Amino acid sequence: MRDNEYNTATESKVEHGHRLSSLRLQAGLTQNDVAKKILVSRQHISNIETGATSPTLEVLQHYLEVCGTNLAEFFYGPLPINQTPQQREYHGKLQTLLEHDGTAAVVTKVLDAFLMSMHHDFGGTVTKFPATSVTVRRN
Repeated sequence: MRDNEYNTATESKVEHGHRLSSLRLQAGLTQNDVAKKILVSRQHISNIETGATSPTLEVLQHYLEVCGTNLAEFFYGPLPINQTPQQREYHGKLQTLLEHDGTAAVVTKVLDAFLMSMHHDFGGTVTKFPATSVTVRRN
């Protein structure tokens, strides 16, 4: 891995950690509260929130559920109120794919590649979603 790729991955872990910490605080929870609910150590939660480690997909999903959100909202923002039925259907399908261990990493890579190609094709007029690097590990 090149230095700039390593720095980007590290920055992404730190950024995601800060966002997770903010969600936890907004939900009125301590690190210990979250750790107990998702059956990991408080130190593991601290390491995730500081970017020292990446959560597994399963831990991330449970963390977000405890804080009252989900994977799709965490990576792509809240569901708009004025969605069409077709947009709601696609959002639900995306949520299902992101919650499945076997497809989440592939889906995020495909979406990132698609958005990057659109960004390139339209001269930077397409807004890129927040970084979506998810580490998928089996326990």
